[in-house]
Amino acid sequence: FTRRGLNYTVKAFDREDALVRAY
Repeated sequence: FTRRGLNYTVKAFDREDALVRAY
């Protein structure tokens, strides 16, 4: 993984987690 790719993935997971917490 590149740092940029990994960072993007982490942000995507955080967004998914935020949506899950919303529900």
